[in-house]
Parts: sequence; structure tokens; C-alpha cells
Amino acid sequence: MEEFAEVIERDFLYAEDEVRILIELVLQFVILVNSNIKVDVVKDDPDDNKIIECAIESKAEYILSYDKHLLKIREFNGIKIITPEEFLNVV
Repeated sequence: MEEFAEVIERDFLYAEDEVRILIELVLQFVILVNSNIKVDVVKDDPDDNKIIECAIESKAEYILSYDKHLLKIREFNGIKIITPEEFLNVV
């Protein structure tokens, strides 16, 4: 959640109080997981590996992201990595 907050503040120019409100909203419909799984897939940005680790732990089918390092992978262990717009075409 910390990285999510940093990214929306930095890349989407949300103010700190807006970030706090957005996180409160997001937490109403997500399930937080702690992963014991470790992967070394995202060579260009190793911090992004935790996204894949959580997706594996939670048995996710998709990772929705705008992150170029994750999108470059496209799929890992059957988990598709796509943009939110691509996901809308799937559902």
C-alpha cells in the first residue's frame, strides 16, 4: 500500500489528503496478503517482484497495472499482466 500511495501521489499528482482518502476507499474492496513466496522476475525494478509474489499467493488471474516493467512481462505462472483498459475488454 505504501508503494501504491507513492505512485499515485508522484505519477498522478494526488495531494497527500487525497491519497489517504483513496487508500481508504481501496481498502474497502481489496484483500491484503502477506506473501511467503519470493520471485526474481522483474529485473529492471526488483521492487515490483512483490506485486507478482502477492498475485501468486492470492491465486490471482490478473495483475492490473500501468507499470512498464510489469507490463513487459505480460504473464507469469498463468497470471496475466495487463492494463485496466485491457481488462475491461476481457470482462
